[in-house]
Amino acid sequence: MNSWKPVYMWLGVVVALSLGSLYFSTPTRHSDITELVALKAQPVPQNYNLTTAIRATVMIDFSNGDNCGSAILIGRERKEDGTWKYHALTCHHIIQHWLQFVMQQHPNDEEEAQSYKALRVTAQEDFHGEPIVFNTELASIECQFPYQDWAIISFDIPQKLQCAILATSKQFKDIQPFEPIYAMGNDDGRGLYAKQGIIAITHNVVPENALEEREVNSPWNKIPDLFFRPSINAWFGASGGAVYQKDGYVIGMLSALSITTKVGHYRVFASYSCVASKVHLIREILLTQNPAILTIED
Repeated sequence: MNSWKPVYMWLGVVVALSLGSLYFSTPTRHSDITELVALKAQPVPQNYNLTTAIRATVMIDFSNGDNCGSAILIGRERKEDGTWKYHALTCHHIIQHWLQFVMQQHPNDEEEAQSYKALRVTAQEDFHGEPIVFNTELASIECQFPYQDWAIISFDIPQKLQCAILATSKQFKDIQPFEPIYAMGNDDGRGLYAKQGIIAITHNVVPENALEEREVNSPWNKIPDLFFRPSINAWFGASGGAVYQKDGYVIGMLSALSITTKVGHYRVFASYSCVASKVHLIREILLTQNPAILTIED
């Protein structure tokens, strides 16, 4: 019986090495799992392209009528009554300004303030046609990241609208110098506009001569690696608008506008440069914490 002991030992070594080789040769990476979740949550439609994708950017105008911005439709659910629930990505500072306004109107009545949810959503389904306006209400603020200046809101609309697909980290990094990118956003309440540019720099540059405390403490200056600078002229109301690559995947969200600089002790006009969030980082957070937000139902 003892003569078989070495054989058993060698067989055990061979089996262990085989299993170890199998384990180490086919690792399950977190990124692989994330992409499997993404494919399930956001399958890419057959006819998805830049022309259809730009329809996913909408204008949002809260009840005060003086707090208009932009948002990107990233998820869609059909309700039992035949209407649609949308999940929209937008800038947190738009939500913050709205909440501040509501609290000023109802400083002593929090319940009354929270019921102040009238919302006007304007979509441009036909680029050459008239915009479509929906009067609805804010259903919920699903998540907020104030230090990264983004939030997810939801609302109901009776019509089925286009939703956007958020780009992956690879799709963002695959963009070459001087390759065109495209933006869609609200033009100071006058309607949605389309513009073309390039990625000027893949991270934000923190100005040493920031003029105001707001600029110093803004998310795009405190955490510059979460943002990039597109060479696209933006205007007030563009916050929350989408930046697309050539195939229609959303690589960024317009977040901030910078129109002044400092020469000596004087504040002077400079240019309409803007800052955009890196959407692939937002995508990764959503896939990890709440992938249902990215579900697009037919």
